[in-house]
Amino acid sequence: RERFRQISADEFQDIDPAQYRLLTLLAGPAGNLCVIGDPDQAIYGFRGADAACFARFAADYPAARTLRLGRNYRSGGLIVEASAALVGRALGEGVVAMRAPGEPVVLHAAASEAAEAGYVAATIAALMGGHDMLAASHAGERLGFADFAVLYRTDAQAAPLREALDAAGIPFKKSSPAALA
Repeated sequence: RERFRQISADEFQDIDPAQYRLLTLLAGPAGNLCVIGDPDQAIYGFRGADAACFARFAADYPAARTLRLGRNYRSGGLIVEASAALVGRALGEGVVAMRAPGEPVVLHAAASEAAEAGYVAATIAALMGGHDMLAASHAGERLGFADFAVLYRTDAQAAPLREALDAAGIPFKKSSPAALA
């Protein structure tokens, strides 16, 4: 407590009970603790993270101020609307997209990881108009394989994607943090 007078914890929604306990021990009951996160982005419950930490923090530190960021500079209006609908929130809660709207967001519920990966491969092939040739057109634009990137959250999703892209004859290159370092 004497060494760390101010503590900041980012991605607070991803902490587990032991990490929460460590933060409170370091900060103490009147400590200067700043937490940053979004309970709607909590995805690590499978490894012990608990988004209820926000409620616990509010109870443990009742004098703490809450600041909500209401402007989204990263995503267009359609993305903001789709994410609000997905988490069951009305846009009236204050999130405003600062970018112009883009193409509509498609939400696809897949039955399995393999089905999800197959959908990704089929979507790429459809946008290219098939891939018998190296490039095709979509909405008047010529698209090639290099025009697509598939982003995923965990490396466990890589294997089904690799299999689906291989099966569809779509070439790919996997980049990982180790490869980028």
